[in-house]
Amino acid sequence: NVKEPQSPPSPRSHHRAFIPQPAKRAAPLHALQNKKTEFDWRPECEAAFSDIKFALTTPPVLGHPIPGAPFLLDTDASDWGIGAVLSQVQEEREVVLAYYSRCLSKAERNYCVTRKELLSLVCALRHFDSYGLSSGEPFIVRTDHASLQWLRNFREPDGQLARWLALITPYNYQVQHRSGHHHQNADALSRRPCAKDGCNYCRRQEEKARDRIDIRRTKVVVDSDWGTKQRKDEDIAPVITWVEAGTKPLWQDVVSCSPETKALWAMLDTLTLTKGLLVRKWENDNGTKIREQVVVPKEQRQQILWNAHNFGHFGRKRTLSEVRLRYYWPGMTKDVRMVCAACQVCGRRGKGRPGPRAPMQIYVTGTPFERVCVDALGPLPLTEDGNRYIVVAIDTFTKWPEAIPVPDIKAITVAKGLVDVVFSRFGVPRELHTDQGRNFEADVFKEVLALLGVHKTRTSPMRPQSDGQVERFNRTLREMLAKVVDSHQRNWDRCLPCLLLAYRGTPHAATGFSPAALTLGRELTLPVHLLIEPAPGFKTQNEYAFELHTRLQEMHELARKRLRLAAVECKQRYDVHAKVPRYDPGDKVWFHCPDRKVGRCPKLQNPWKGPCLVLKKITEVVFRIRLPNGKKRVIHADKLSPFTEMKKEEGNGVVIST
Repeated sequence: NVKEPQSPPSPRSHHRAFIPQPAKRAAPLHALQNKKTEFDWRPECEAAFSDIKFALTTPPVLGHPIPGAPFLLDTDASDWGIGAVLSQVQEEREVVLAYYSRCLSKAERNYCVTRKELLSLVCALRHFDSYGLSSGEPFIVRTDHASLQWLRNFREPDGQLARWLALITPYNYQVQHRSGHHHQNADALSRRPCAKDGCNYCRRQEEKARDRIDIRRTKVVVDSDWGTKQRKDEDIAPVITWVEAGTKPLWQDVVSCSPETKALWAMLDTLTLTKGLLVRKWENDNGTKIREQVVVPKEQRQQILWNAHNFGHFGRKRTLSEVRLRYYWPGMTKDVRMVCAACQVCGRRGKGRPGPRAPMQIYVTGTPFERVCVDALGPLPLTEDGNRYIVVAIDTFTKWPEAIPVPDIKAITVAKGLVDVVFSRFGVPRELHTDQGRNFEADVFKEVLALLGVHKTRTSPMRPQSDGQVERFNRTLREMLAKVVDSHQRNWDRCLPCLLLAYRGTPHAATGFSPAALTLGRELTLPVHLLIEPAPGFKTQNEYAFELHTRLQEMHELARKRLRLAAVECKQRYDVHAKVPRYDPGDKVWFHCPDRKVGRCPKLQNPWKGPCLVLKKITEVVFRIRLPNGKKRVIHADKLSPFTEMKKEEGNGVVIST
């Protein structure tokens, strides 16, 4: 019909600038738009339409990416597909580098307009990532949907939207809105998308193009301008003069020169001029081959380093070996190390981290049931009584354990178990320590503790070592249960009383006394004790009370000394390789968060998030940080790692760390 020739790929659209002689090519199509003439699709119209499509898809219309030039990413979505065009400003004009489009799936066609537009941006960033969009260099995203300008203003996104926003967060982009009349390049691709699976020919062409792009962007071409740049470099220019003159100046003449010039002076015998370029003849370690390394001026070094590193995101040694094959400059090893440390892609993967752990913090109590640690163990096989979990509580002073079988670990169930079993027998503790489980952080659980006057404390996130005593008892309890349960494993709740009796009557390594002795003032009578005659009893209750009071005082005092000694010894062993974290408010850090995402392979996930901002130093090893999504969390220092940024020093382009 008449409308079809007016839609892209008609050269009346944005693509006019990239087709030679667009008016002449499209003349038969323009004739069809005359309302006074009858619409007649003749062979010359079909030929003109095919010619325009051929011009849009053949290589002459596409340009090559130039390192350092700004990228432009145009995205659009329609009811049936999404499209994107990657361009670059070269010589003050836009040059198209690549196109992308695909159909929407049945589920995606039900998305709202904003979600479709965001999907087009996410898919485009993934598809064109091989061009280095994730390297940190700023680029512009243009869209005809104004809502995308406020991507970073979503409040508490969740689900698919949160995943998409997290995916595009590392990119340094700025969204610009432009009207649909000026946005026909991406609009055309979204309305005539390639099939999602695509034909075999298109898929092969995409794979070949992607391979070519990867190789091209990792290679830095040494052009004729390098000779000019070398002579303009204040450190290299004197060396070129010496090489051209064929003389090596005395040391007294170069004392006032820069360190780089002195380093090049020291190897002047290996330097020569080849086609106007200063090169260094470098012999490999085994002496079998001599290579020519171009001496790189300052303004080209960062480009070379990033291209070499981004090729495979290898470590320092491999990146240095890659750069050293063709290039040289003094201090190259240090610059490679800093680039590898500042790479955010490697940072999210976290190779080589975490660093030294933070020193251990000592917490010693002085009286029985002053501080009780609580945790939940399970799920375990369902028993005949309907129990599936164990609420575990342990006193940090006497090491007296309680294990309460429960059907679930809801907040009200845990609170009732503690009140009925622990608080009713031993009194209310001053402090109750738990992890950050939802049941322990629930309002009903906090209200019960507040009503009883118990101070509630919690561990830092993903830090089970902060609740180490109860975690260690959980391990012991699991081992004991595994040895005594039946083959069907559904009688574990009936085994708990006897196992607790055995544990309470056994001396603890830290105190030297059994939990029963420090709690009850006497040893429990175990079955093994019945083999001998029981000890003689006291004559009166008063004598027993006096003797018990005296014995408890002596045991508690001795236990306090042993606990302090055990804590100090444990800290000394732990702190052998520890280091005090040096993070201050305003510092940027990486945050280790190895949460598994549904549908993602754990081995391919990046466990580090960043950059995160340190907001406050709460203790020596605990910090409050702000995540990239804006949320605030309290994190232990062992989950943090320094974040390194790169920038160019004004005037000489030297890569430095901040």
